[in-house]
Amino acid sequence: MAAIVPAVEAFLLNEAVEAGVVKQVTITNPTNPNRVHKHMAPWFSEECRASRQGYRAAARKYGRSSQEAATAFTQYRATCKAAASQFAAQLPDMLKYKPREFWKWVNYVPTTAAAIPPDTFAAHCKGLYTRGDCQGDLAAPTPPADLPPVTTGEVLKVLQTRFRG
Repeated sequence: MAAIVPAVEAFLLNEAVEAGVVKQVTITNPTNPNRVHKHMAPWFSEECRASRQGYRAAARKYGRSSQEAATAFTQYRATCKAAASQFAAQLPDMLKYKPREFWKWVNYVPTTAAAIPPDTFAAHCKGLYTRGDCQGDLAAPTPPADLPPVTTGEVLKVLQTRFRG
């Protein structure tokens, strides 16, 4: 029974798309070239994305300096400006009725995944205090004599609490 449910759901969605009842939307996670102070622009909508794709298609087909590409670029800019002004008009209402969403956009802090696996980083940090070939190396920190060396588990615990991973 559980295997039939996704098949029935897919069939119903396909029929609804073919009948024109719903519009099929492909969800993508593109990088956003329209940044506001290195933040993702919250007003950049599907219409902006479609307009940008239209501009890029015209630039590829006719060349970047063609009239068709210039018209598509003008339309792209107008779409983005309209979306930005619409978002700006919604901000006071968002502050009043959806304060959590408002402050999410205002206090946005980008998060990045660590490029080094925690185990490798922990082994590296442990090695900083246990290398014997760095007697005269001033760049490597020298631990106090009364403290034991840092263990891999301790470093992993700190990394997991810091990066929630």
